[in-house]
Amino acid sequence: MPTIRREPSDVEKRKFLRAAFGTIRTYFELALHQISDSHQGLEFDFQPVTAVEFTAETFLQGKSAMACRVWQGGMMAETGISYAEGRHTFGSNSCNEILSVTTDNGEVALSSMMGGLSFGRGFDDIDLKHMSGEQAADYLWRRFVSSLKYQR
Repeated sequence: MPTIRREPSDVEKRKFLRAAFGTIRTYFELALHQISDSHQGLEFDFQPVTAVEFTAETFLQGKSAMACRVWQGGMMAETGISYAEGRHTFGSNSCNEILSVTTDNGEVALSSMMGGLSFGRGFDDIDLKHMSGEQAADYLWRRFVSSLKYQR
């Protein structure tokens, strides 16, 4: 007899979203330390703003190279994670990517609302419509650092 999976509850979705955001925040903080240790002249500022928002900025030879803001919530729903490149005023909801909670066959995941469109290709190894917290962290990190290679 086939197993019938039930739809995840709202509380399960919320817990997944919270854990995924925590994974993304930790990933960014650790990756910033690693990249600054391995690249001379690269410094960073990582700022947890609230439990559900942080900013990250890199500096090459003391000059701002890239900044982003990541927060739980966004323009369309509070059940997502928003990513905005560049310096943004706090409270602004403009963003370059929204990761929304999705369920597929009873499994909770994150799905890219923008599909990487504003960023382009290069994510063949990640299913942007069905990401774990770790995959979402890797996706957003790669978006963030992609502009650094053009500034060297």
